[in-house]
Amino acid sequence: MDPNTRERVKVSVASRISDDPGAPMCMKTKCQGLVSKCVNSVAACKEISRGLKTSVVCDEQVRSCKDAYLRECAIVCSKAYFGEERRAQCLSECLNSKCHNPSKYSECVSSQLAEALASCIEKNCGDTVRKCMANRCNISFPENE
Repeated sequence: MDPNTRERVKVSVASRISDDPGAPMCMKTKCQGLVSKCVNSVAACKEISRGLKTSVVCDEQVRSCKDAYLRECAIVCSKAYFGEERRAQCLSECLNSKCHNPSKYSECVSSQLAEALASCIEKNCGDTVRKCMANRCNISFPENE
C-alpha cells in the first residue's frame, strides 16, 4: 500500500468510527499500527490490498478495450473496484483520466482503495480500533444501545 493510500485509510477509518475531531490524528499517531495489523489479519482486507477482486463491469470494459494502453489501464483500474455498481462510473473516469491525466487516475484509484480498506477495517476490526482510540487518545464513543 503506498503512503498516500495508507494515510487516506487512517483518516477514513477514524471518520467512520468517530465524530471526534481528534480521531484522525489518533489514527495517524497512537493507533496507526492497527491499520497494518487489520489489513494483515483480515482476509477481505488482504484481497483488497492485493487488488485481487475485479468486477463484472470492469471485466467487460477490459474485454472491450482494443488499444493495449487502454486495456492495461482498465486492468489496473478494475483491481480497485470490487463489483459495486456505483464504482463503474469512477472506472470510466479513471480510464479517461489515465490516458489524459495519470496523476488524477492514481488519485482516483487510491481513494477507492482507501474507502474499501477503511470499510473492511471498520467491519472487522472496529471494536479493536475503538478500544485503542479510547485508551490511548481518550476519545469517547456513545454506548451501544
